[in-house]
Amino acid sequence: MNEFKIHYKPGESLANVKSYGIYFLGPIIVTQDNEIIDGQQRLTSLSLLLINLNHLQKKTDGHKINIEGLIFSEAYGKKTFVIDEQERVDCLNELYENDAYNKKDNDTKTIENINSRYENIAEALGGEFEQDDGIFPDALPYFIEWLKNKVFIIRITTGTQGDAHKIFENMNDRGLRLSSVEMIKGHLLSEISDEKRNDANNCWKKVMQQLNSEDTPQDIDFIQTWLRAKYAQSMRERKEKAENRDFELIGNEPYKWLIKNKRKLGLLRENDYERLVFEDIPFYSKLYRELRHYSASFNQKKISICVLQRT
Repeated sequence: MNEFKIHYKPGESLANVKSYGIYFLGPIIVTQDNEIIDGQQRLTSLSLLLINLNHLQKKTDGHKINIEGLIFSEAYGKKTFVIDEQERVDCLNELYENDAYNKKDNDTKTIENINSRYENIAEALGGEFEQDDGIFPDALPYFIEWLKNKVFIIRITTGTQGDAHKIFENMNDRGLRLSSVEMIKGHLLSEISDEKRNDANNCWKKVMQQLNSEDTPQDIDFIQTWLRAKYAQSMRERKEKAENRDFELIGNEPYKWLIKNKRKLGLLRENDYERLVFEDIPFYSKLYRELRHYSASFNQKKISICVLQRT
């Protein structure tokens, strides 16, 4: 929006948008089967943005631009949204049809987030483009035309999931920074076979959803706590100019520490990565969540059972 405002001049011809400056949203990585490896959040956000812009257009008498083809494709009476995940279809369809989502008791954290972000977008765009009290009530078609033609994404398509995850890992290791949790996920999945990678990805997503189901996300704290408790063998000395050791390095850059210390985690072969994703991480994340709960609601017997289960 800030970039658009730099170029927009009220009263000029819509054709002038052609001379507006561009905006770059970065690369997305997909497989040949169009599975999204990196870029899902941006594409979801763009879908929500386009859905709300479509509703805003319906409220105006001005020039309307067809953007439905950017929101979904349609064949045999069925809509297929850009983010084609079954979990999200009902939510996106309600937002598209009604400009609002009727919350359900069984909504996942993902659906709650999508709905909240849509409300954020609707509030922001309403303040800019609503006809009654918006800042730029006549600018809506200009913004949509600019969004369609001047906002860029680069799509990188790879032959296999393994290649996609390796590209994802390398790109983010060279400056396009994502969270350490996402980086660790990318590395672990890149070392798992194509046949089992999708199951591994689903297992990882389930664990992270459980960790982030509360108001404060706990995924990065779990990763740091788990690596420190089980694998850290050293700590910085308490003296001037002492170097960071395992404990501090895990706290600062857990992804880099994990890559450098794969042998400490027993990551030598493909089945070692499978064991870590399918067994170790689910077990220790469950233990982490239980211990966090017991820290606020003490239960000596249950804590003892939790600890003894693994030992």
